[in-house]
Amino acid sequence: MTILLRISFFFLLATQMCFGQCQIKKQSDFTPPQKANKIPIELKNFGHTRVDNYFYLKDKTNPEVIKYLEEENAYCDLVMNHTKPLQEKLFNEMKSRIKEDDESVPYYDNGYYYYYRTETGNQYPIHCRKKVNLEAKEEVLFDVNKMAENYPAFVFGDYEISKDNNLAIYASNTTGSWADYTIRVKDLTSSNELPVIIDKVASYTIANDNKILFYYDAGSFSYDELLNCRFNFDIISFSLILIIINFYYALTMRLSGGHDLIRLARPPRSNCWVGFHPL
Repeated sequence: MTILLRISFFFLLATQMCFGQCQIKKQSDFTPPQKANKIPIELKNFGHTRVDNYFYLKDKTNPEVIKYLEEENAYCDLVMNHTKPLQEKLFNEMKSRIKEDDESVPYYDNGYYYYYRTETGNQYPIHCRKKVNLEAKEEVLFDVNKMAENYPAFVFGDYEISKDNNLAIYASNTTGSWADYTIRVKDLTSSNELPVIIDKVASYTIANDNKILFYYDAGSFSYDELLNCRFNFDIISFSLILIIINFYYALTMRLSGGHDLIRLARPPRSNCWVGFHPL
């Protein structure tokens, strides 16, 4: 059988399978979708001006934006409705190839083994650790399944452990966005949440003294702040000091010669280490 005949054969087979699942429709079978209104906004950066007609669509609280997104979702449901049986078949096939009851390879850091595991029927991982060795009692840091309860969307970004192993700074949101997160601090000695809730954070790290939290405020974005890299201080009652670092978004901490060094990175253009002396 020639290659052309083989292609024709599999094309016909796929067509018959699809007709068994759904009736093929064309875009022309439906009325055109609703178009978003154009509201021009001038954005000036680096001496240049550009016009964005759809900049307003990022505002999730704007009633006009919400109405437009609801219309888009309704149109998508209408156009894709005839493919639901095929969607269900594909989903079940892909799910059947995934090991639901699984566990990551543990890694050792500062006296603990860290890993996550998943359970059959649950959508999210469970982040855990064990002290000193893998035979030790499991300590559940974050059961993301419980955290996601009662939310239509939930994203767990990542977490960082303080050097004394007592605090966990973690990022999450209930918007489904991967652009920015809300960070919180969990006391691992009591499993209680400390009174820290910081929105629109892109990156963060905690100093080696376990008291100072550096974070990039994704809502404070401007060219001047890139040049100056200003530090702003807010004192929190339980002695955790928050330092806002504007514009840089990749933050890491390390100890060198008895001094804290914080890495400020905005790839591919900016990458530097800044010495920091605890207050």
